[in-house]
Amino acid sequence: MGGFLRPELVWREAHGVGLACAAGLLALTLPLVSLAAYEGMGTTQLVVTVVGVLFLLYLLVMLILYARRLWAGTGGYSVVCAVVFVITVLLRIYYVIMTKYTFLQHDSWGLDATAGHVVYIFRLADNGLRLLDVDPTSLWSFYNPPLSYYLGAAWVCAGRAFGLADAQAAESLQWLSLAYSVGATYVGYLVLRQARLEGRALALGFCAWALVPFFVPLSGNVSYDGLLTLLSLMTLLLLMRWYEDPTLARALRAGVCLGLALMTKTTAALLLLPALTSLILRLVSARGSYRIDIHGAIDQVVAALVPAAVLGGWWHVYAYLRFGMPFGYLQKVDPASPMNRSAYSLTQRLLPWWSGGFDPFLHLMSEYSIPLIALKGATFDEFAPDEPHLVCVGMVLLLIGALLTIAVFVGILRATINLRSKTFGVKAGTIFMGVVFFSYVLGLVYLSLSEPFSCSSNFRYIVPVALPAAYFVAQLDRKDGGRKAVWSLLGTSLVLQVVFWVSAGAYGLLGV
Repeated sequence: MGGFLRPELVWREAHGVGLACAAGLLALTLPLVSLAAYEGMGTTQLVVTVVGVLFLLYLLVMLILYARRLWAGTGGYSVVCAVVFVITVLLRIYYVIMTKYTFLQHDSWGLDATAGHVVYIFRLADNGLRLLDVDPTSLWSFYNPPLSYYLGAAWVCAGRAFGLADAQAAESLQWLSLAYSVGATYVGYLVLRQARLEGRALALGFCAWALVPFFVPLSGNVSYDGLLTLLSLMTLLLLMRWYEDPTLARALRAGVCLGLALMTKTTAALLLLPALTSLILRLVSARGSYRIDIHGAIDQVVAALVPAAVLGGWWHVYAYLRFGMPFGYLQKVDPASPMNRSAYSLTQRLLPWWSGGFDPFLHLMSEYSIPLIALKGATFDEFAPDEPHLVCVGMVLLLIGALLTIAVFVGILRATINLRSKTFGVKAGTIFMGVVFFSYVLGLVYLSLSEPFSCSSNFRYIVPVALPAAYFVAQLDRKDGGRKAVWSLLGTSLVLQVVFWVSAGAYGLLGV
């Protein structure tokens, strides 16, 4: 390890990325500037934040020194990946510190509410982590599978053991979501590497993934979204490792992870198509020993289905037998809700018509287009401040998101054209990523049309789709013009995200 810290090696690691490092140090100072400008910030919170930022400055240095190990495969771009990762983590920490647990939440209200995610968590904690004797269909959000709620309740119980009041324990739930989002970011890198991206292309794909703006509000979301994203990505990683080198242990790990994802949210069923694809890819790659591989692979798949079915299905069986909750139950939104979009035609829903400007889609006069609702959600969730310069920054971020979306489809076209000339490993990664992408896109379209409300098109339901999108953006790496354009968009997005959220904190818009 001492040899790894040689000055010449450190210099070689940092060579050519001084600008990125400077941007990281600038980002570290911005939270302090905003805290000084925010008059409502308490002294204790300010001190904790300053100490935290100093510690994270140390973390930034360590990540730069060890970037080659953490981001192996990116070549000379490992430090760039480390700096981007640290800046995004800092921004998420800043968001969590600045916001209350009731800010920008979905189906989650305060401790005095009668339903919602936070109430579910605290009722489990009050009940000693035992199942509640409550009809899941009678209270909003109680019908969801309980894994994320149990983890939250265990966290609350631990906080109470250390003397935290319930209000403080509720605030601390955001740190769980922060951990989920940070973990998901790095697991996403591992998936991209498993898909055979290398060097500069891998760095480009990782930065495109890490800079998805939705990760900031996701970090403070106390619902199941963060955990579902993490478990979904872990499932994808394990499936890819299994089809490249199938063993019973790998199959069982993938099955357990899939089951845990299903025990978090039923929409994890969107992973079943990628799971089937992994089996097909394995069978296609086994031409040399066809009979042996077919029987071995199918036996492993059957074995993996056992933990997936048990972990993913027990809640639904229990709720049906105990309370009569139908399988596949989904709580309905009031048809009189202003979010109802059933009056719009199929063409209007599917094409990217622009109508609502910067308004969040929750508003009556906002978007009805599924792509635009998803794009807005991926950019700033439902946050729509009325400060003029933030509106301008938000509109530019939306434009960057639209341009990167176009780049995704250009990358899909390019990958398809070049597929025949690639090795089987690269082909398998491309096909698998394509299936993941279209599985989530079609899942969102189906949900949006079957439940015709604007909230059904929220990006939070399909966060993992951004990973294959980043993979296909990385396909533009070999085109000089496309590569430079994408890097420019990502760099601009990084700066604007910092400006957007830090300014929102400075204006006191994150504390309500």
